[in-house]
Amino acid sequence: MGRGNGSTLEFRREAVRLALTSGRTRKEVAEGLGIGLSSLTSWTGR
Repeated sequence: MGRGNGSTLEFRREAVRLALTSGRTRKEVAEGLGIGLSSLTSWTGR
């Protein structure tokens, strides 16, 4: 489900929203979006 350009602000906001509200682990969200766990963690600030 990767979008190719994971650096757009809209993509990052959606990834953070999913990480915080979906009930899935950050690892699951990151894998589902085709991004690295470390990127998602840095975007969430946690």
